[in-house]
Amino acid sequence: HESAFRYALGLPGVAVAVIGMFSEAELLQNIAWAKRWTPLTPAEERALEAVGKQLAADWESHFGPVRGAPK
Repeated sequence: HESAFRYALGLPGVAVAVIGMFSEAELLQNIAWAKRWTPLTPAEERALEAVGKQLAADWESHFGPVRGAPK
């Protein structure tokens, strides 16, 4: 989840990301991530994109087709 958090905060023009939490522990975890935030490296971006494409393929039957998702 930290990679997705870093991705959201690293998008050009993004100053704030609204992150939902279910518990105080998750809130404290998100605060720690924000304090140590660094942009994703190119390798981390590629890895996160691969995960996203796989999730899109797995969820296609529920949400519909996603461009670029593996078959």
